[in-house]
Amino acid sequence: MNEDQSLYYLAGIIDGEGSISIDRKSCSYMAVNGTKRTYYYHRVDLCISNTNPKLTSWLKENFGGTVSSIKRKSRNHSTVYCWRIYCRQAERLLIKAAPLLLLKRQQAELALSLFSKRTWGTVPESVFNERERVRYEISSLNRRFRIVSHIVLRPAVQWKNRDRLCG
Repeated sequence: MNEDQSLYYLAGIIDGEGSISIDRKSCSYMAVNGTKRTYYYHRVDLCISNTNPKLTSWLKENFGGTVSSIKRKSRNHSTVYCWRIYCRQAERLLIKAAPLLLLKRQQAELALSLFSKRTWGTVPESVFNERERVRYEISSLNRRFRIVSHIVLRPAVQWKNRDRLCG
């Protein structure tokens, strides 16, 4: 598979199995004067989860990142494998993949807008607030209820209510 084919395949996987989010992280340290200080930062997180380890291994081989596994909670659940990339690695990949995305293009573009607000040292409050706004907007796009044109997409209905809603 050549690089273009890999990018198209990746875009399809992101649309179907992936998530694009912005995490707010905190870091604490002891200042020179002995007081504890905490600062916050934002990072872009691109994650693809699947129960087939071949997919996450292929992603790691072709695009870098890390793979972790979440063990099954019961005998009826499969182990889930998660491939993740963050920050600049995510930026480089989203720049190439964003134009190919159908369902998650808006999240990718918002995440890329975060990189244009990159600062070093103390982050001004206005920049921090803008990053929080982008984080919230991506989070709201990732929610299960979305209006697409005139169709409302809803999460799967509980089985006990199925007959009342489908009849």
